[in-house]
Amino acid sequence: MFAVDLQPSAYYVDAAETPADGYVFGIVRNTGRVPHSVQDLLSGAGGDRYPIKDPQVWLSRLVNANKTLDDARAFLLENGVVEVGAILRDPKQLPQRARAFWKNARNVGATPFAVQVSALWHAKDKAAARLKLADRARQKDLAGRMARSELIGVLVNGGLKKIGILLYEATDGSLVPYADATTLDEVIDLCILDYCAKPEIVECASCRNRFRRTKGNQVFCSTRCKNLFHVRKYRETVKREA
Repeated sequence: MFAVDLQPSAYYVDAAETPADGYVFGIVRNTGRVPHSVQDLLSGAGGDRYPIKDPQVWLSRLVNANKTLDDARAFLLENGVVEVGAILRDPKQLPQRARAFWKNARNVGATPFAVQVSALWHAKDKAAARLKLADRARQKDLAGRMARSELIGVLVNGGLKKIGILLYEATDGSLVPYADATTLDEVIDLCILDYCAKPEIVECASCRNRFRRTKGNQVFCSTRCKNLFHVRKYRETVKREA
């Protein structure tokens, strides 16, 4: 039997412009020719796509991001572009500034991208909801069993339903099957699968951001959050006793 590589991947981002009219646009790293079709992208011509080495960290960065234009740009610069559609867009549908950037990038042989910010934040909300459902699914009571059933249905009928299986040639000449995730929904659900197999990110008890523990019983993402939490608790106690 084949073992399918379920590690999601993304395109490196070399530059991203300040968002305008609801889009973040820029250039992905590309050592090949400018892509014009899905086939070009899958053949590696459309940009340098790399494995997301730590899917749970990628997931935590997405759910922790603030819904601002600056955070959208920063997220893409740090974590890359996962959507094939962001590279194969029809530039005629883009705002004027992004359309002009797109044309200039193509003219110099670069590969432009454009990500709709509202779609990114919709994906953030979906990822946060999936994580909470996965947390409930770990419970060993009736509520946990119900959550597991719901989670299976959500994943099977969501992003995982659309993922295809492709092959790449390994350095030893063997063919390795891998899951081809080309949309935000598909990448999110692959990251959720990784989280379900071995959850490594937890929710901070103070700021509610997700983080990776460095100690087994750690519940705060930073010393600052720990101090703020205890200050709030102290003030609540004083208020009740007053």
